[in-house]
Amino acid sequence: MAALLLGGCSQPPLLSLSGRVCDAAPQLAAENQVPFGSAGGATVVLDANSRCVETPEGPATYAVFALPAAAGPYQITVRSRPRGISLLWPEATIYGQDNGPRRSITAFRSAAGAVVASARGEAGDRYVVVTSTPDTVGRREEIPTAANPAPIRLAATVIVPVIIPATPIGPTSNVLPAVLAHSGAVTVSAMPFVTVP
Repeated sequence: MAALLLGGCSQPPLLSLSGRVCDAAPQLAAENQVPFGSAGGATVVLDANSRCVETPEGPATYAVFALPAAAGPYQITVRSRPRGISLLWPEATIYGQDNGPRRSITAFRSAAGAVVASARGEAGDRYVVVTSTPDTVGRREEIPTAANPAPIRLAATVIVPVIIPATPIGPTSNVLPAVLAHSGAVTVSAMPFVTVP
């Protein structure tokens, strides 16, 4: 099923939320439950039908993930993968039981064809809210695959209209072409820390 969600035959990148009426703050709900201990986590595809929220940089699409009730510390990982040529550069915030923001998940980096960051989950963490990053939308990127784990470089210019020439993926290419957008596939997982005796 993941292949169907992340496949190449998807909608064009969502580059504008113009005309949308967006929430003033994220509407927190437990609709996307993150299972504890499952590396696959929970995945949401953000597109033109997704909710949006007003941010200081402008409107952004978002998804809310409900964290498991875990007693001890654990690892929260947020991963954004290309969907077709669309890639959402995420911003993520952890919310507590009082529905207030507790801390941000930062330092997103490239890892095997995705953008990923992790943070320590604690008792009392209730939600992770993942949003698009409006000031990156429209930039063209080359996302390193597992064979080429170099850091992602954010382009300095915005490409409009979005035209990406065909790039062979396989032995001759170690990158995935993508356009940063308000759309993409985002996964959140919650895994126990591995303890070494």
